[in-house]
Amino acid sequence: MIPLFVFLVGLSVGSFINVPLFRFSEKEGVATGRSKCISCKEQLNWYDLFPVLSYLILKTRCRNCNEKISPLYPIIELATAFSFLFFYLNNSSGSIILILFYLALIAIFVALTFFDLLYFTLPDKIILVSTMVVLAFYLITKQVNFLNFILSGLTLGCFFAIINLVSKGRWVGLGDAKLLFLIGLTLGYPLSFVVLIFSVWSAALLGIFLIIIGKATRKTALPFGSFLSIISILVIIFKNELQKFTAQFF
Repeated sequence: MIPLFVFLVGLSVGSFINVPLFRFSEKEGVATGRSKCISCKEQLNWYDLFPVLSYLILKTRCRNCNEKISPLYPIIELATAFSFLFFYLNNSSGSIILILFYLALIAIFVALTFFDLLYFTLPDKIILVSTMVVLAFYLITKQVNFLNFILSGLTLGCFFAIINLVSKGRWVGLGDAKLLFLIGLTLGYPLSFVVLIFSVWSAALLGIFLIIIGKATRKTALPFGSFLSIISILVIIFKNELQKFTAQFF
C-alpha cells in the first residue's frame, strides 16, 4: 500500500504545482484566491479539483463554459506522481528523512521543468527558497560531503554565469546558472556534472532533429532549464546505480 500512497501524494503535489504554474501570468498572484477556469474565470467547485480524476469525469471540458481544459494539468500531476513512485521503488530502503528530502527536490524540478517549458523562465523565488532549504538540510543533518556540494554548485553556477555575461545572455540565461548552482549543491560531484553533460547533449540532439524536420532554425531558443530539470529528476531516481557507475571513472 505504501507505493500507492506515494503515487497519490505525487498526484496531490502535482496538482499543487499547477496552481503557481498556471497563475504565473495573473496579476492577482499565485497564492491568493480560489482556483478558477482559465477561460470563463468561474470559481471551481471542490469536487472538480481531484487530480486527473476530475479531468476525466469532466471529459476534458470546463463544467461552466464547456471550454477544453489544458491536458497539461493531468500531465503535470502524472509526471510528479510517477516520478515519486519510481524514486520510492528504487530507494525504499533509505531513511525517511532522505526520501522526503529527495521527493521535495523532485517536485521542485518538475515545477522548474514546466515553468521553463511554458514561459522560458526559471523563477528566482523557487530556486532561492530551494537553495536555502537544501543548505538548511545539510547543516541540520551534518552532511559529511558538504564541501563537495558547495564547490560543485559554485563551479557550475559561476561557469555558466560567466558564459551568460560574455554572450550577453544569447547562449544561456542567468536562470540556468542559478539552476546549475542548485543542481551542483543538490547532487555534488560527479553526478551534477553528469546532469550537465546529458542535458547539453539532449538539447543539442533535439535541436538538430527540429532543424532537420523544419520546426526550428539555428537561432531557435530551447528551454535548457527544462532539460537540466528532467535529467536531474532521472539522476535522483537512479542515484544509487549512477554512483556505482561513476565510481569507476571519477
